[in-house]
Amino acid sequence: MVFDSFLKMPKLFVTGGTGFLGGYFIKQALKEGFIVRAITRKSPPFELDHLEWILGGLGEYKTEWMDGIDAIVHIASAGVSPKPISWQEALQINLCESLGLFQFANELGVNKWVVIGSCMEYGLSGNNYEFIPVDAELIPVGPYATSKAAFYLTISAFCREKRAYLSYLRPFHFFGDGQYEKNFWPSLKAAAIAGLDFPMTKGEQIRDFISVQAVVEEVLQHTCELLELKKPQIKIKNIGSGVPRTLRSFAEEWWHFWKAKGQLLVGAMPYRENEIFRLVPNLTPKVIFL
Repeated sequence: MVFDSFLKMPKLFVTGGTGFLGGYFIKQALKEGFIVRAITRKSPPFELDHLEWILGGLGEYKTEWMDGIDAIVHIASAGVSPKPISWQEALQINLCESLGLFQFANELGVNKWVVIGSCMEYGLSGNNYEFIPVDAELIPVGPYATSKAAFYLTISAFCREKRAYLSYLRPFHFFGDGQYEKNFWPSLKAAAIAGLDFPMTKGEQIRDFISVQAVVEEVLQHTCELLELKKPQIKIKNIGSGVPRTLRSFAEEWWHFWKAKGQLLVGAMPYRENEIFRLVPNLTPKVIFL
């Protein structure tokens, strides 16, 4: 176990468990000895020992959801790129309904929270830093990133007021099997396996790519640390590999790994409007004691 000091198996309430990162997180948490209660709006995608699925979603709070819960791990997000989302929906789900969950939990005495943010909260600010620190100005682009940045400001202020425990973690560009098919890595893999050419931009964007499994391991580490705390604090941490690289070099490495027969059509696609050309994290956390 990763938490030998506990007398019982810690119980987590997890949102977003049917998604890409959430699914990996739940399976690893169970392997590490946690008990998990997760919410879902649809049929559970898998069943495992010590995992309880409950039907519901953000905005549908029930007292019994928090029975015996030691900490909340909030992974759910609406509108993760490239999935489209309106401004109203992004703010409703990622800000209002998410805040409602924590207000509800706090009233019931569950005040240890791990929240998964997004590197996209930094937005255009990333172009101003070689390695972007956690306290950089947030200049998000678009409804998803803006709603995530708004939630960070809101939940951190709420935690200061309520003296709650918060680990706010911003993963950078993570990837792996099971990711949404239109994201870059799975699209690249699908073309390589099918023997097709793959059109892309010039690939000059500099990123920090990290496997989804590595992200999960770090999130679990911070969850264990949070459960051990005796005094409230807010910790903000970027999660990355620590290795900056261009999108082109990342694509070329995997293209060769898969022994693709097609061609990488570098420069065939235009850059997006307001393209962020550098988004690389400083991995030093910031801790605010309350």
